[in-house]
Amino acid sequence: MTAPKATTVDTPDVLLSARARGAGEQTPTLLLHADLGACGQWSEIADHLAKSRRVVSFDRRGHAESGHPRNGFGYSREVDDVAAIRAAFGLDRVVVIGHSGGGAAGYLYAQRYPGTVAGLLLVDPPQSREAMPDGQMAGILEQSRTDPTGFAKSFYQTIAGDDPAVIEQVLSDVEATPPDTIIGMIAALAGFEPAAVERRYRGPAEVVLQSKNDTNFGLAEIAGFPSRTIDGAGHWIPQAATARFLPLLDRFLASVDERETSCAIA
Repeated sequence: MTAPKATTVDTPDVLLSARARGAGEQTPTLLLHADLGACGQWSEIADHLAKSRRVVSFDRRGHAESGHPRNGFGYSREVDDVAAIRAAFGLDRVVVIGHSGGGAAGYLYAQRYPGTVAGLLLVDPPQSREAMPDGQMAGILEQSRTDPTGFAKSFYQTIAGDDPAVIEQVLSDVEATPPDTIIGMIAALAGFEPAAVERRYRGPAEVVLQSKNDTNFGLAEIAGFPSRTIDGAGHWIPQAATARFLPLLDRFLASVDERETSCAIA
């Protein structure tokens, strides 16, 4: 399917590049890509979803075709970016689907604007900063500042799995990411502490992750969300294990759609 034309959404802090496709009566979805990635990583999933609903994806601040933010980086800073995208496309309630750092941003968005979220699906989201000793994290931060692109490529190769096409896309996206974005996102990862955030969202939620990340420091445990595991695909589960991921996604969306319909009738 041909990629939809990009739309620019102007916010007080950053120009965001977004794409929308699909239509239908089912609950719209908003897709958030991984750190150092681009919305194109969601293309196959977005095309699938667009058969039954409106699908919006966008390049997160400082990534791909979106602009450099005036006020820096951080998952909490992206909350209003998500809100601006939702408003720009006239979406009322959406299912937020976030992969990796996009999951962190999506989680924080749901806590600040719970009334706009019909469902929340997080794919292998980052763990709390408490999962890594301070000394080890300090070393990672220093390496990211010394050689941002080289460090990120080396690290992502260790978590990308074995699919050559996925590895090629992931590393290509890293190479296209400005060094200051890489430094900013590594710092955001180092400071992520979901346990410190007031949990205001009480709707449907689920985490799909690798079993090795299903720990006490993970969002599933901290937020009390149900989880499902997909192993053998690396970190980019939707792209490398699409055949296993789509049934879980479709099942979750069907439950959200049913709930939204029931609430509308009531």
